[in-house]
Amino acid sequence: MNVIKEFLKSFFNAEAVAKDAMLIPDLKSLTDKVNILNEFCIKELDNAFVAKMDNLLPDGFYKRAMGSKKFQPRHLFKISHYINDKYGDLYLAYVSEPNTDSKYDLEYFDCFFITKINNEYKIIRDFFVHKDRDMGTINWNPHHGDRDIDFDTVGEYISSERYLEPSECEFSMKDYLADK
Repeated sequence: MNVIKEFLKSFFNAEAVAKDAMLIPDLKSLTDKVNILNEFCIKELDNAFVAKMDNLLPDGFYKRAMGSKKFQPRHLFKISHYINDKYGDLYLAYVSEPNTDSKYDLEYFDCFFITKINNEYKIIRDFFVHKDRDMGTINWNPHHGDRDIDFDTVGEYISSERYLEPSECEFSMKDYLADK
């Protein structure tokens, strides 16, 4: 799982750089950084994490953004390995949101489904944690990617590696401790 961990580290860093580029009035730089980020994903996930822009935002946006804190890479909580009928080795990575300076630091935000496509690791699906305050529920909601795969179709569980406890959320901790 070290290869997946390194893949994610590279993705997290590219994502933080692309998010920082959104705060600078330079469309070419942003486009270049988003293109690098998209290389980590299948086509259905292009621009899912940082979107390209056709036009600059109003000058006031960039003036307000000057001096902003830089985006920090996500936290990696856990990677689970499965054998899937369609993809073979499939990895689920449970991660925080990208700005680790936020109050949501130590809880799940996304789950990335990762596998090899044409001999390269790619994120093929993304689920996010949805908190329904009215109903008092927390669950996984599908976001982007291969719609044929989800938590019910991941396949045979092999193992998990845990790195950091998502201690600020009961939902996250319950999942983190489960062998799944």
